[in-house]
Amino acid sequence: MSAYSLDLKREIEALYFEVLDKKFIKTSCSNCYKDAVMEMYVYLNKYNKMKEKTLYALKNGALLQLGFGNGNMITNANLTDTLAEKYLRMNPNGHIYFSKLPENWKNRVFGKKSKKKEQ
Repeated sequence: MSAYSLDLKREIEALYFEVLDKKFIKTSCSNCYKDAVMEMYVYLNKYNKMKEKTLYALKNGALLQLGFGNGNMITNANLTDTLAEKYLRMNPNGHIYFSKLPENWKNRVFGKKSKKKEQ
Protein backbone atom coordinates (compact mmCIF):
# COMPACT_ATOMS: atom_id res chain seq x y z
CA MET A 1 0.00 0.00 0.00
CA SER A 2 1.27 3.45 -0.92
CA ALA A 3 2.12 5.94 1.81
CA TYR A 4 0.82 8.73 -0.45
CA SER A 5 -2.85 9.43 -1.11
CA LEU A 6 -4.04 9.96 -4.68
CA ASP A 7 -4.50 13.68 -3.98
CA LEU A 8 -0.97 13.99 -2.62
CA LYS A 9 0.46 12.16 -5.66
CA ARG A 10 -1.37 14.54 -7.99
CA GLU A 11 -0.04 17.51 -6.03
CA ILE A 12 3.54 16.18 -6.23
CA GLU A 13 3.16 15.67 -9.99
CA ALA A 14 1.87 19.24 -10.47
CA LEU A 15 4.61 20.73 -8.28
CA TYR A 16 7.24 18.70 -10.10
CA PHE A 17 6.22 20.31 -13.38
CA GLU A 18 6.07 23.80 -11.84
CA VAL A 19 9.44 23.56 -10.08
CA LEU A 20 11.48 21.62 -12.66
CA ASP A 21 9.59 22.37 -15.90
CA LYS A 22 9.39 18.72 -16.83
CA LYS A 23 6.70 16.09 -16.72
CA PHE A 24 6.73 13.64 -13.84
CA ILE A 25 7.13 10.09 -15.16
CA LYS A 26 5.57 7.37 -13.08
CA THR A 27 7.63 4.23 -12.78
CA SER A 28 7.14 0.90 -11.10
CA CYS A 29 9.53 2.08 -8.39
CA SER A 30 7.79 2.47 -5.05
CA ASN A 31 9.93 5.51 -4.23
CA CYS A 32 9.32 7.61 -7.36
CA TYR A 33 7.20 10.20 -5.50
CA LYS A 34 9.70 10.47 -2.67
CA ASP A 35 12.48 10.80 -5.28
CA ALA A 36 10.53 13.56 -7.04
CA VAL A 37 10.15 15.50 -3.79
CA MET A 38 13.87 15.12 -3.08
CA GLU A 39 14.78 16.24 -6.62
CA MET A 40 12.66 19.39 -6.19
CA TYR A 41 14.14 20.03 -2.74
CA VAL A 42 17.72 19.72 -3.99
CA TYR A 43 17.05 21.96 -7.01
CA LEU A 44 15.37 24.66 -4.94
CA ASN A 45 18.14 24.57 -2.32
CA LYS A 46 20.83 24.81 -4.98
CA TYR A 47 19.32 27.57 -7.15
CA ASN A 48 16.88 29.28 -4.75
CA LYS A 49 14.33 29.50 -7.55
CA MET A 50 12.21 27.34 -9.81
CA LYS A 51 13.64 26.30 -13.18
CA GLU A 52 12.98 28.86 -15.88
CA LYS A 53 10.38 27.74 -18.39
CA THR A 54 11.85 26.95 -21.79
CA LEU A 55 10.46 26.22 -25.23
CA TYR A 56 12.91 23.35 -25.62
CA ALA A 57 13.59 20.14 -23.70
CA LEU A 58 16.05 17.33 -24.32
CA LYS A 59 15.10 13.68 -24.44
CA ASN A 60 15.93 11.68 -21.33
CA GLY A 61 19.62 10.89 -21.24
CA ALA A 62 20.56 13.38 -23.97
CA LEU A 63 23.86 15.16 -23.45
CA LEU A 64 24.89 17.69 -26.09
CA GLN A 65 28.18 19.39 -26.81
CA LEU A 66 28.62 22.75 -28.54
CA GLY A 67 31.28 21.67 -31.00
CA PHE A 68 34.13 19.19 -30.98
CA GLY A 69 36.49 19.66 -28.05
CA ASN A 70 34.19 22.05 -26.23
CA GLY A 71 33.93 20.98 -22.61
CA ASN A 72 30.62 22.74 -22.05
CA MET A 73 27.89 20.14 -22.03
CA ILE A 74 24.18 20.84 -22.45
CA THR A 75 21.65 18.97 -20.33
CA ASN A 76 18.09 19.78 -19.33
CA ALA A 77 19.50 21.23 -16.11
CA ASN A 78 21.31 24.06 -17.93
CA LEU A 79 19.29 24.25 -21.16
CA THR A 80 17.99 27.68 -22.16
CA ASP A 81 16.17 28.72 -25.32
CA THR A 82 19.27 30.62 -26.46
CA LEU A 83 21.55 27.62 -25.90
CA ALA A 84 19.14 25.23 -27.65
CA GLU A 85 18.89 27.52 -30.67
CA LYS A 86 22.67 27.97 -30.82
CA TYR A 87 23.12 24.19 -30.79
CA LEU A 88 20.47 23.69 -33.49
CA ARG A 89 22.08 26.39 -35.66
CA MET A 90 25.37 24.49 -35.47
CA ASN A 91 23.73 21.04 -35.78
CA PRO A 92 20.52 21.26 -37.86
CA ASN A 93 19.83 17.52 -37.53
CA GLY A 94 20.25 17.76 -33.76
CA HIS A 95 16.50 18.27 -33.38
CA ILE A 96 16.27 14.49 -32.93
CA TYR A 97 17.71 14.88 -29.41
CA PHE A 98 14.88 17.15 -28.28
CA SER A 99 11.64 15.95 -26.73
CA LYS A 100 10.12 19.42 -26.86
CA LEU A 101 10.49 21.97 -29.66
CA PRO A 102 8.29 24.97 -30.46
CA GLU A 103 6.33 24.63 -33.70
CA ASN A 104 8.30 27.50 -35.23
CA TRP A 105 11.73 26.28 -34.13
CA LYS A 106 13.17 26.34 -37.67
CA ASN A 107 12.18 29.98 -38.10
CA ARG A 108 13.57 30.82 -34.66
CA VAL A 109 16.87 29.08 -35.43
CA PHE A 110 17.40 29.81 -39.11
CA GLY A 111 15.09 32.73 -39.81
CA LYS A 112 13.20 32.92 -43.10
CA LYS A 113 15.98 31.08 -44.95
CA SER A 114 14.75 27.71 -43.61
CA LYS A 115 11.55 27.89 -45.66
CA LYS A 116 13.56 28.01 -48.90
CA LYS A 117 15.73 25.08 -47.80
CA GLU A 118 12.68 22.92 -47.01
CA GLN A 119 10.98 23.43 -50.41
